[in-house]
Amino acid sequence: MITLGPALGPTLSGVVISTLGWHYIFWISAAFYVLLTLAAVAKVENVGEITKPKIDALSIVLSTIGFGGLIYGLASMAGAPFTAPIVWAPLLVGIIALVLFGIRQNTMDKPMINLGVFNYPMFTLGTAMMFLSILVILSTSILLPMYLKGSLLFSAAVAGLLLLPGNAVNVILSPIVGTLFDKIGPRKLALVGSIIVLIGNIIFAVAISAATPAWQIVMAFMVLFFGLTMVTIPSQTNGLNALPREFYADGSAAMNTLNQVAGASGTAIAITLLTAGQTVFASDVPEASQAEILAAGVKYAFYFVTGISVVTLICSFFVNKPSEVKAQSQIAVKSTAIVRN
Repeated sequence: MITLGPALGPTLSGVVISTLGWHYIFWISAAFYVLLTLAAVAKVENVGEITKPKIDALSIVLSTIGFGGLIYGLASMAGAPFTAPIVWAPLLVGIIALVLFGIRQNTMDKPMINLGVFNYPMFTLGTAMMFLSILVILSTSILLPMYLKGSLLFSAAVAGLLLLPGNAVNVILSPIVGTLFDKIGPRKLALVGSIIVLIGNIIFAVAISAATPAWQIVMAFMVLFFGLTMVTIPSQTNGLNALPREFYADGSAAMNTLNQVAGASGTAIAITLLTAGQTVFASDVPEASQAEILAAGVKYAFYFVTGISVVTLICSFFVNKPSEVKAQSQIAVKSTAIVRN
């Protein structure tokens, strides 16, 4: 569901914009949230141990300033150079605030988020791979609809529907990947999935132009989500499996928080690079059409997304089951003891 929601967003939004208007995206969302709230009140039951943690106001302020500063600084890069105060100042303030937030969590008896979860290597690796995957998903989800509509001149509804086959791959493959995870473990799935994600993004980086056939974009998007499904599910599941039961809530909170940051960062960076690519191409080719300029900007942004895919692939080589990591640690301890003796 974590990947299905963002994946279906462009398709549903395109249909809503073309048929009702963009205002209705928010009205429909508001209606669903009301229904969700009512359903939660009526149906959701507490299945875990209820505690009474203190809400730390300073932690809330520091995390808000930290994450907000980072996202605002990244978004500002679309219209200003890094040396501009509107870019580096929010980034600097955000980094300082997050450092202070981390220090405070480590010194509190009952932290809002127990950062000790990151002492477990497989959880940290799984969270990092989820972060990178959400970056790819949200970057792609904002770039492709703009490209299909602005460069290939499809309507918003058609642009959204062209992305539906990729979303269908995600829906069909998710339970299959869950079953394979139980049979073959996370490493092979994450490794093969990362390779497929890289191939999909390379296709985008090479093929995108103002004259690219739509079927190529559809096929590349299907390849991309085929691989992403094989990365996200093993990464999240294996990461949480690495934690003791008492850390499940903290691990889930930390992972979900970073996923939200990844989504916001992905869209901000994608638009920043899109704008930069358009500016460079327009200055190099003054006679280019608007469709060609937009395509060049999207292509430029996909160089970044491809780079993220390379990092994800490197991370996948280090994925192991938590039990395997514990076994390796025990072997290392025994070996050290033998050498000392």
